[in-house]
Amino acid sequence: MTFTGNKSEIQQFLFKLDKNTVYDIKIDKHKNHRGIKANRYAWKLMSEIARKMILTKEEVYLEMLSNYGILKETEWGEIIECYFSPQTNLSTVGSYWKFIEYVNVGNQAMMKCYLLKGSSEYNSKEMYDFIKGIEQEAKNLGIETLEERNLREMIEEMEGNEEYE
Repeated sequence: MTFTGNKSEIQQFLFKLDKNTVYDIKIDKHKNHRGIKANRYAWKLMSEIARKMILTKEEVYLEMLSNYGILKETEWGEIIECYFSPQTNLSTVGSYWKFIEYVNVGNQAMMKCYLLKGSSEYNSKEMYDFIKGIEQEAKNLGIETLEERNLREMIEEMEGNEEYE
């Protein structure tokens, strides 16, 4: 169960719990996730890149995640890694995996890969950085992008002014 609230709302919630049950509770400061406008803008740019590069927008998305995305970590801050056969097509595995290097595992060549967060898991700072990378790719292809100020305003409006520095 996930519960979001301020201190008094959390206290009220805790008082409603069964007093004889043992609970595990983890408390994190709430962070808003990226907004709809930012998401639409990212997909608009990736669609235009896809048209120019004769790729699908999903292929471009995977490339942008690999180039500018965030590695997914365990709750203890460890990078999530996995080893795949070299014949494995990472786009068919079901998650977003970034190839790192070929390694020898038990006398067998394997691909060492790190798990990436999908952009739907990004907070506003992560989404801002992701979009800046996509914008650079778009500019390299002659695709028009938003001005810096417009991008910041769009993300701030949707995310309630989270940290950017």
